[in-house]
Amino acid sequence: MLWWIKSGQVKEQQEIGKRLARDISTVPRWLQKYRTDGMSGLLEIKKGLSQTPCTTTLFDFWRDILHELSLRTRPYLLQDIKALFPVIFALGGEAVTAKVARAIEDVGQWWR
Repeated sequence: MLWWIKSGQVKEQQEIGKRLARDISTVPRWLQKYRTDGMSGLLEIKKGLSQTPCTTTLFDFWRDILHELSLRTRPYLLQDIKALFPVIFALGGEAVTAKVARAIEDVGQWWR
């Protein structure tokens, strides 16, 4: 969602709602949450995201979130990943969440 806005792919909030299969009142609420509380505030809405059907749209949204996460510092990134685990599980199930946990452990070895 944020990537679509920043890259100019989306001009109107209604288009975001269509792409994410959400009511048009949801997008302004998400954007306001992002403006006031940043990425961590946006991630508090994880329950809704984890219940979004696994479609190309959800995977596109996930790609956008990964881009935003890549801009975060390590402590915030780890908090964000923790908050996103319901979405990760919705996208890939238990096997994927286990792989993500192992990848975090592997990267953690680099930081020691």
